[in-house]
Amino acid sequence: MPKPNPATHSAREEPELTQEESVPTDGRDIEGERLMKDVSNRKLQEKGEAEHKTPQNADVPPETTLEKRRGNQDSG
Repeated sequence: MPKPNPATHSAREEPELTQEESVPTDGRDIEGERLMKDVSNRKLQEKGEAEHKTPQNADVPPETTLEKRRGNQDSG
């Protein structure tokens, strides 16, 4: 019985993604922090873990929501 052609066999498998950048799982996400600064996200200055910075858990007044900030920027 002939051996299966490796090229034919691997064509059925999904290709491995090698060009996609990975997000750091530990340490700082430098690009993400830069993007947050671009949108003036005050959560960068808040102490604590990201899980505690969700809208439900954050100690941020409602006026700082994205819609309110956009409204303040337009009037100022």
